[in-house]
Order: sequence, then structure tokens, then C-alpha cells
Amino acid sequence: MIKHIINIVILTFGLSQNAFAAPGELFKIHEFGTILEASATITICANIKGPVSCQKYTVNRTNLGITTTTNHAYPFSGIKVDTRKFKILNCTSKINEYCLLPLNSHTPANTSITTVAVNMQAVASIHTEVGVAYNQQNIATGGTEPYTYSVSRGTLPEGTSLNSSTGTVSGTPSTPGDFDYSIKVTDANLSTAIAETNGTISAALSTTTPSNTTVDAGQTATFSTTTSNGIAPYSYQWQISTGGAYSNVSSGTGGTSAIYTTASLTTGSSGNTYRVVVTDSAAVPTSVTSGAATLTVNAALSTSAPSNTTVDTG
Repeated sequence: MIKHIINIVILTFGLSQNAFAAPGELFKIHEFGTILEASATITICANIKGPVSCQKYTVNRTNLGITTTTNHAYPFSGIKVDTRKFKILNCTSKINEYCLLPLNSHTPANTSITTVAVNMQAVASIHTEVGVAYNQQNIATGGTEPYTYSVSRGTLPEGTSLNSSTGTVSGTPSTPGDFDYSIKVTDANLSTAIAETNGTISAALSTTTPSNTTVDAGQTATFSTTTSNGIAPYSYQWQISTGGAYSNVSSGTGGTSAIYTTASLTTGSSGNTYRVVVTDSAAVPTSVTSGAATLTVNAALSTSAPSNTTVDTG
């Protein structure tokens, strides 16, 4: 069966464009082999290395025998499939997205079209901590849409689920521990691919509330916190409130460590509260803010001198 041109247009040729031929056949196609599950549109170009003359065709079988019109030969002609679900089989040399396929008018150049197999890539979640949103993507390409996704092995992190239409595993993990699972994608032609994902859900980052502290005027006060879970090492930032919003401490020592000591205090500092913001070292860091500790500053201890006293003997 000889295929005829279905779409011929004239375009200005540019570096990233094809110059489509004026009306009149450049190529003839003989189709044979298995019938495709859907029609495929192909483009054949006379010269894929420079300014080219191209024509589009619709084909319906897997095998194609292609020749040029009478007395024409194109040593740098090429072919590509425009329909995304198909590709040229055994394309060994490609130029400008076209498979090199030298053509002449005497001997048919045989090539084959095949369905692009479905493939899938797993993209890990940025966050893997209890209480922090988990979002792991499984991205399918090739094959024939629509895709359907399912869990083929293992167990998802507790608190997460798979969207069978998008392939995304998402949710908020509720339990720490290791996970290891496989997601399978199935395309419209029942072609499948599998992607594996594993890792560890860590316990949620936490830090203790510093203790309330009472000192005398002229003394310093020390506050401390203990941090656990998340991803070590941790960074710290102590903050103070004098009755309004919190701000980072600007005096004392250890303002960016687990233990903070104030400068010398006055009774005017009494009632101030202190807290610490702790950040872990995850790829996308998580932060947690401790509860507040209250500072009490008493007046400095003092005592009066005893009075001189005079008494009689006996």
C-alpha cells in the first residue's frame, strides 16, 4: 500500500525549523507488518544536516519501506515520529532529532515503528520526619497515557498514601522508622515499570523548655536546652521578650549555642522571658521553638551595719 501526503505546508527555514516541501511527493511509503494500535504521524526530510525539504505522513503499520520519487537520492535524509507514544526502532544515528535514513528511488529503505516503553523515575521526598509533610513523586514517561499507579511491594510510611492517578506518595508521617516500597505504573497498553524508594522517617525534632531562673541583681542567669531527633548537628538562636515580641539576644554569651548566659542583670530585667529556636541539618531544615523561661531578678542582698553599743560593767 502506497501512502500519500496528508499535510504539506510551506515554512521559512530556521536553525530549529523544518522547511516543508511545496505540493508534490518527495517520498513513497510501503506499509507492512503489524497494525499499530493507533495511527502514527511521521516526518521525512530530504536533508537533515542543512536546509531541508520535509513532508508529513500518517502510517498505520509497524514496518515501512521508503523510497524517493523517480531518479532522486538523498544520502542525508532522515525520519522521525511526531506521535509521542511511538519511536523509530533501532535508530543508530541521529541528527537534529531525526534518524538518519539514506533514501533512493530504486531500493526501499526499511525501518520500523515501535511503541515507546513506559519508564518511571522515583524522586525522593525532601522531608522524612514525623509531623512534617512527606511528598515523594514517581514520574512516568513513554508508553501510552493514561497511567495508573499502585504499590507493588512493601509498605508506605505510616500516615501517607499513594495517588493512583499521579503516582505521588504524600501525607504526614506519624511513626518513625525505616520504609522500603515499590510503585508500579501501568499504561493504557498494560506496559509496566517499577520504581523503588527507601529511607528512614526520623522522630520529630524537639527541644526542652529552659527552666525558670531567679538571681540577684548584679549576677548573670544561665538557660539551657536539650535537643533530640531531627537531623544533627543543630543550630541555636536564643531570644528575649521584655513584654512584647521576641527578638534575638544581643548581649551575654552562648546566644547561638545550647547554653546561654546573660550579661550582668538589674532588677529592671525581672519578668523578661527567654526561649530558643533550634534548627536541624536536614536538606530542607526543620525548626522548632522551645517554651519560654521566666527570669526573676531580686534586689541585691544587703544588710545594715549594727549600731555601736555602750553598756555598764556588770
